[in-house]
Amino acid sequence: MTFSRPRHIRRQSGRKFPTTGAREASGLLSLLTMLLPSRRPLVVATLLTGLLVLISGCGGGAHHPHRSTVAGHPNDMSAYDDAVRVETSSACGTARGGEGLTDGRFVLTTASVVAGARSATVANRQGQQVPARLVTVDPEADVAWLYAPGLPSRPTSPAKAGDHVAPAYVFAVGARSVSVLRALSLERTTRTGTDVYRSHAVTRQVYVLHLDHPIANDVTGSPVLDEDGHLLGLALSGAAGDSEVVALAGDAVAQSPATGALRRLANPSAAPAPVTKCAPNG
Repeated sequence: MTFSRPRHIRRQSGRKFPTTGAREASGLLSLLTMLLPSRRPLVVATLLTGLLVLISGCGGGAHHPHRSTVAGHPNDMSAYDDAVRVETSSACGTARGGEGLTDGRFVLTTASVVAGARSATVANRQGQQVPARLVTVDPEADVAWLYAPGLPSRPTSPAKAGDHVAPAYVFAVGARSVSVLRALSLERTTRTGTDVYRSHAVTRQVYVLHLDHPIANDVTGSPVLDEDGHLLGLALSGAAGDSEVVALAGDAVAQSPATGALRRLANPSAAPAPVTKCAPNG
């Protein structure tokens, strides 16, 4: 399913977005920080809930909450513009690629997308392309972060950790377009699989999404958003012909060592790139 932007929606291409300088308090890192566990989970969760309501404007009072203005409209959600295609030149004999989500400075994708990569580029639905460099990777959780400043972006809010109800949406960039897959049902569960290199078993917190139609192209690395446009997770699998997508939960991304390492990174443009190995296909 491919959505085109309706004529009445004002384009944001004329806006200027910051792409350099410290952004520890903004973007995807800020989003994921909200999902980290705390020693005082009840108090912090309550504070974060209040902050998210204030920031997103999704609450008009305790007794009269209203839905987000993007609810049920995936072409109005931030990922419609911020989903990117990640292309790599690989040391593994064949070029690899996948999907990701940008905040204008960093790109969140899966470790499997960049396994064995020598170089990478990312491009959005409008065809804007920038070079990217791998800065942190976690082959166990299957999380990777690229430093790729220069693309415009819009703020994305996190979904609350826990169970969610359908619909949910998977965003993937194609040839100057965005394919949006709709999940009719989803469930949060624990699944045991292997690390990216299939060297040992790992257990992950995931969402399993059951789609309304089969996937046309692989969506590994795609952002998954809930009905109100909040980031729910990161697609770990979803090959052409599948009707199911397994997505790493957003709070699991937040707890990944790759995300923690990125928070501590003082200068991503000069940080040594981690070495990745070729991952088995299939």
